[in-house]
Amino acid sequence: MLMQEPVANNSNKIEHDPPSVEVLPKEGLIVNETGEAVLTCSFSANPPNVTEVVWYKDGKPAKMVHPQATPSNNLKGGPPPGVPPFKPSNKLVLDGIMRAEAGSYSCHVRNAFGRGNSTNNITVDVLYPPTVRVGVTPSVAAESTEAVLTCDPVDGNPALLMAVRWHHDGDPIPGGGESTRLTLRNLTRDQSGNYTCRGLNTAGWSRDSDPQYLDIHCEY
Repeated sequence: MLMQEPVANNSNKIEHDPPSVEVLPKEGLIVNETGEAVLTCSFSANPPNVTEVVWYKDGKPAKMVHPQATPSNNLKGGPPPGVPPFKPSNKLVLDGIMRAEAGSYSCHVRNAFGRGNSTNNITVDVLYPPTVRVGVTPSVAAESTEAVLTCDPVDGNPALLMAVRWHHDGDPIPGGGESTRLTLRNLTRDQSGNYTCRGLNTAGWSRDSDPQYLDIHCEY
């Protein structure tokens, strides 16, 4: 008579896998330059003690955190009784962040059973005030004609200017606003001089542009 072999009971089998990893916040971060950005390499791991957290910026290693304790190889997961599981820092803190640190960030986490890569990348966008350039057209004009001033962003994030301030020989010119263009009509000789501008984006005001000289001649 054939005897049916007993079926092994695997209900108590403990699964050991590499960590499951994602980067938070999923929506990414927008921060002003010199501010702080905090990224979290969130993971679920069994065993819970991990041996390595590595950050990447634009696909290249950004920062590595090594544990100061020997990882446990206990098959039940975790360190010996009475010893709390080791948790290396899973946060990347960019304090006083600079524009060069903007980019796409990801991470990986390793435990005794392998490495888990983050399933997502997040974008860190660093905002900073603009750098502007003033233009004067024409740079030499006759009285009673007109000249056009332009204030153009050459750098900045975001690049869009929300407001512009104009100066003539250091004195404010009425008529600033959202426009990056100012027309001086019916020119007089006392309007000769150096013109500068400043631009505003959501990160703040620019410094004064380098000056451009407008030379106005008598029409006779």
